[in-house]
Amino acid sequence: MSRAAIARYYYAMYHSMRAVAFFHFNGDDFEAHATLHQKGIPKDYPNASAAANSLRDARLLRNEADYDPYPQMDAYFRDAAKRISQTARDFVAKARQYLLNKGNAHL
Repeated sequence: MSRAAIARYYYAMYHSMRAVAFFHFNGDDFEAHATLHQKGIPKDYPNASAAANSLRDARLLRNEADYDPYPQMDAYFRDAAKRISQTARDFVAKARQYLLNKGNAHL
């Protein structure tokens, strides 16, 4: 279940940043997984480079968990899921706070 958890945490991060991008860019949400961390994070987003790195790293981990033809042992993914758990929670909270600060009343 750790590999599935990694995917869920990544998608929480991905969709929260898509919401930020959609709001900031007035509809252009840079939905491509490989480019969201490069083009979809607003320049005024708090610590944008750290957010970009976290999102990129989560995507790479999710790809490894889902698509690697020779995946790591279960213990590796269990530890990775524990690490990304808090990262994802913080990431989503920051995205939500950004949207609230920008006046999005739909949260």
